[in-house]
Amino acid sequence: MSKVYLIFRTQLFQAAVSAILKTHPAIELVGAAADIAQAMEEIVAQKPDVIFLEQTHDDASARDMIALLNSRTPSRLILLHLDGDEISIWSPSRRQSVHAQDLLEAVLDTGEPEAGAA
Repeated sequence: MSKVYLIFRTQLFQAAVSAILKTHPAIELVGAAADIAQAMEEIVAQKPDVIFLEQTHDDASARDMIALLNSRTPSRLILLHLDGDEISIWSPSRRQSVHAQDLLEAVLDTGEPEAGAA
């Protein structure tokens, strides 16, 4: 089970991502907030495996990302941009997001080779 936390300033965007993630039985949504200050205490308490962060055009996104990467919780950080079709997964890799399934795969992909894969 992958525990996921959402940080989105745009409530409609947060609701859409939340609805997509809730469709998968191996994903547990453990919390959501509109900004990093509101989220940090819950993130430390919940210890999510994955944190989604809405990327914006202002400096707040960069500050939020740095705060999350420096936090005591070793989570995978996934940046989503409302204007683009890209998912950025920290440590930096990018993949094109075209379908809702792309979000689910981003959460469930641990970056580890599958058992039995050579």
